Amino acid sequence: MIQTDKKKFIGFIGPIGSGKSTACTFFSSRGYHVVSLSDIIRAYVHEHNYSDDRDSLTHHANQLKEKYGMAYFAQQSYDNVIKANVSAVVFDSIRHPDEASFLKEKGVYLVGIKANQTQRFHRISNRKHSTDFVDLTTFINQDENELKGANQGQNIEACYTLCDQCITNDKELEHFTETLNSIFSTFVS
Repeated sequence: MIQTDKKKFIGFIGPIGSGKSTACTFFSSRGYHVVSLSDIIRAYVHEHNYSDDRDSLTHHANQLKEKYGMAYFAQQSYDNVIKANVSAVVFDSIRHPDEASFLKEKGVYLVGIKANQTQRFHRISNRKHSTDFVDLTTFINQDENELKGANQGQNIEACYTLCDQCITNDKELEHFTETLNSIFSTFVS
């Protein structure tokens, strides 16, 4: 069984539309508390009345990471979990290797989710979250920046090297769910 001091912590890493939210929902339905590192920046922009579009979130997140360190959102999220004394947690929105390293040091099992760019664009176009209303060119630019570290606070490809396991979400939902169930079973067996 994968656990940390009787705590079961898992984190999902992947680009926009890869299936992180679906993975979080899967684990949530099995009793896990979902903690998104992005909640820290969303609260910050809301508190300061800044726009909450993806570019604004990225800009302000980068500023905070520059000021407090690249692992700042992971540290804040982890501290919140420890204060809440939650024993089964899934961390979402891990985008920088320092965040991944920090969580891994705390015993979080990291899973990278990969999917091709075209599929991911279609997924976000269909789900219509507030940050998803972008054209293909904007999506590609944002995606490349987050994947390859063009934004100082994000480098998903570097995060993959720290993952305990990487999976590909390029088939139907049923196949992805089977993969998630296999991962989940290692936490409860």
